[in-house]
Amino acid sequence: MEEEIVYGTLSEHMEFAVEAGSLSWKEWKREVQFEEKYESEQPYIDWFIEDYGYGSGDSLKTAIVAFTKETKKFVGIGVFVKDDLKSRPDINFSPWLANLLVHPDFRRRKVGTGIVHKLIQLAKDLKIDTIYLWTRTDKVKWYRSFGFEEILVTFYLFSDIHVMKKQLRE
Repeated sequence: MEEEIVYGTLSEHMEFAVEAGSLSWKEWKREVQFEEKYESEQPYIDWFIEDYGYGSGDSLKTAIVAFTKETKKFVGIGVFVKDDLKSRPDINFSPWLANLLVHPDFRRRKVGTGIVHKLIQLAKDLKIDTIYLWTRTDKVKWYRSFGFEEILVTFYLFSDIHVMKKQLRE
């Protein structure tokens, strides 16, 4: 039987901060290095922990972590941010679901689905009307299953991305 996956904020579960930052670095290092923000993993992890772990007290900068209930193994992360695509000021929607990542050993177990649901609930709790995200072509159908609709396809850094939105309130 598979171990139960549970969710919480990174600020409440700082024991997962380094693993979360490392997983994020592995996914995004090419883009981060291209934008000349961080050249190596440790400064990126330090920034990640400061920004999403300890945070600024800003509810629009919250990370949700997923982990196994019994063994407390880090499984995945997703973040809620005020802005994304900072190098594209022409795309100035807010707020965003971002950096949804699941450890390879736990993919295909609905962990990403759980994280997205937690992030959507956070947005509803904050009484936000609309949330945004961007994704690559292969994930558009999956995000549509949560009620996101595509509003823009554009080139960003190395490939086409799909900007999507979800209305939470009328």
